[in-house]
Formats: sequence, C-alpha cells, structure tokens
Amino acid sequence: MNSSSWLSIGFPILLAVVSMVVGGVVTIRYGMRKRLTYQRRSFGLVFGGVNKLPGMEIRYHGHGPSVENLTVSRIAIWNAGRGDVRKGDILGKENLRIVIDPKYVILASEVVQQKNAANCFEVRTTQEDQKTAKVHFDFVRSGEGVVVQVVHTGVGSKDLKVEGTLADVKILPSWLPKSIDEGASLNLTGVAIFLLILGALLGGLIVVLFLMGVKPAPEFLRLPWLARAAVMLVIVAILPIEIYLLDRLFGRPGGLEKFDENF
Repeated sequence: MNSSSWLSIGFPILLAVVSMVVGGVVTIRYGMRKRLTYQRRSFGLVFGGVNKLPGMEIRYHGHGPSVENLTVSRIAIWNAGRGDVRKGDILGKENLRIVIDPKYVILASEVVQQKNAANCFEVRTTQEDQKTAKVHFDFVRSGEGVVVQVVHTGVGSKDLKVEGTLADVKILPSWLPKSIDEGASLNLTGVAIFLLILGALLGGLIVVLFLMGVKPAPEFLRLPWLARAAVMLVIVAILPIEIYLLDRLFGRPGGLEKFDENF
C-alpha cells in the first residue's frame, strides 16, 4: 500500500491528538475552573388518579389542601470544577436554589448527605409560594457536594432544576452541556465535550483501520523505533484519556452515595 493511502491513518492520528490535547486543556484549565453540576433522581409515591377513588383523599403533613401527586426526589449537587465555589460568589439575592415547575409545589426539603461537613450545606423551602428550596453553603471545593431530598407535587425529575447566579460559576445538569447562566457568550464546556468526543471517535477509527490491515507508510517505518513506539503509545492512550477527561466533566464524586440509595 502506497504512502498516500496511509493518510487514512496519519490524518486521524493528528486530529485525534490535537482534539485530545486542546479538549483536555479547555476541560482542565478553563471549562472546569468553577462548575457546579447536578443530577436528579425521583420516585413517585402518589399520582392523580388515586384522588378520584370515592372517599379517598391524600394530604401531606403541614400542607393544607389535598395533593394529586406526591414524589420524592434526590438531587446531588457537586463542584465538578477545579476552583473553590464560595458563598461570596453568589450575586445579589440570586441564591443557589432548587426550583419546581410553577404547576407544582415543594412540600419539604432536607440535606441527607454532604461530603464535607465544613461546607455547611443547608436547604430551606420558601414558605410564601413553596416553589423554591434555597441551598446555602460556606464553600465547596473540587469534588465536594451535597445530596438534597425534596418532597413535591410534581410527577418526576423533569419538574425540578437547579438555578442560581454565581460569579464565574456555571451550573450545568450533568447530562446536558448547556449553561443555564444568562449572558454567557461561549460555553467552553461544550467546546471541550465536542473536542473530547471527536478525539475518541478518531481514536476508534484508528483502531479499526489497524484491524483492517491498513499498513503504515514507509516513511513511518524508517523512523527510529523510539519515535514509532511513541506514536503507538499515543494511539493506545487516546481512548482511556478521553474517557478520563469526560468522566472529569460528568462523573459524580465519591461521598454522595445516598443519591443512589433506595427511597
């Protein structure tokens, strides 16, 4: 096979390495400087049809009217960035908060676990309209976080979201690379994700090409064995490095196990 055909390997190698390096730099240096991430998990206890049964009515202690739906949700919030998030980062009165769809109300909220007690996490449901549970803290270092349990009249996790206006801090649902902060001109996390996925796909393409028996160009074979070994090492390392970097963007840290416990 002539040297031109080896471009099918050489070009993906170059793109994969560039994507991995640039994506890693963006992820570690910029896209994750200060970043709060959250995950939601819910269990429905009661749904609207129950109250239609003759003589049956569901009430929640402390909440006057009967409820049509009753759902328990757990929300894990953690610092997926490298910089500390402090309560002084909050702008004005825009606290870090859990907000429910306007059709429903929050009946109760509590902290069920925090990785570091020095974070001093607290959660308080607003009594005026019961649409918000405010989350207070002193600081959150990288990898630290909290699990909050919320009882509400919604029907699932989609009815809850985490909001807040914090200086230089992005708040992102872990499954969607879209910032909910207003006024952001560039979502560096989204750029990092794109580059990392591109690098992973190219790395997989390289492996497939080798398995198909595509031979390297003679120029590659004339390189010193150390240089050839370095290239092969890069090819082998691309996928695990990409997985590690993506995990840094999305992986939930240890110390928040109650998020996964049964309700």
